[in-house]
Amino acid sequence: MKDWVTLLTFTYPHEAHLAKGRLESEGIEVQITDELTVQAYNLYSNAIGGVKLMVRISELESAQQILVDAGYLQIPKQNDHKLLTWIDKFTARFPLIGKTSLEIRLLALTVTVLFLLITPVFLLSIPSSMEKLTENSWCVDKLYYKGQELTPNSLGLKVISYFDNCSERMSFNKNGTVNFPGINSDRISAFWSLRHDSLIIYPPPNVNDYRLGDDLELIESENKTPMEKSIFHGNYVFQINNNVISMKSDSLTIIGRAYRFNTRF
Repeated sequence: MKDWVTLLTFTYPHEAHLAKGRLESEGIEVQITDELTVQAYNLYSNAIGGVKLMVRISELESAQQILVDAGYLQIPKQNDHKLLTWIDKFTARFPLIGKTSLEIRLLALTVTVLFLLITPVFLLSIPSSMEKLTENSWCVDKLYYKGQELTPNSLGLKVISYFDNCSERMSFNKNGTVNFPGINSDRISAFWSLRHDSLIIYPPPNVNDYRLGDDLELIESENKTPMEKSIFHGNYVFQINNNVISMKSDSLTIIGRAYRFNTRF
């Protein structure tokens, strides 16, 4: 039997005989081994390596091609074989899983690659603090000034929503302006900016306090009066979680929620 080689193995003898008949029809000499052992007790098949289909070494390539054409045998592509060999060598150096089966290492490598690809996409999809502020208007639910609760009440025309009890709102605009509800007064306008994770609210410049000089320089007016400081002016630490906004300065705390009809995150 030294001139013979195992071409294919089968679990059951009848499978081997089908392949044997296909090869013999093409003039290939075939032998089947361990057939009787498996016939005596089928469970022995896996233990002994199955029923073996053997051909002469000189006819191996021809027999392989016949079984490939007949659908009994699949020969891996050379490129796939090289890729798997490289992956096998590469992942064998990994700690913890380097000594596991190639299938487990392939799974771990696939999960790692997907994680590296998906994580940047996920992080880029998270809106920035500026986007969160400007893409929503905010219902003002609570105001605490120096520990005392205030009730926001803007004078003049107000838009009242009967769906979510949101009559007093603040809006951060992309042009740097912000509108707050009044405290038994008209709505309050100011400017805002983000610096080092702090939200800064400051008064708008009064253009009447300056004039343009002959050399196009700004000259401060002599009768310039200082802008009255609003309780909303100051530096805030703020958080936005689950459509709820919390702003806290040295003297004022504002608690609000995203207006339901234009919530985008």
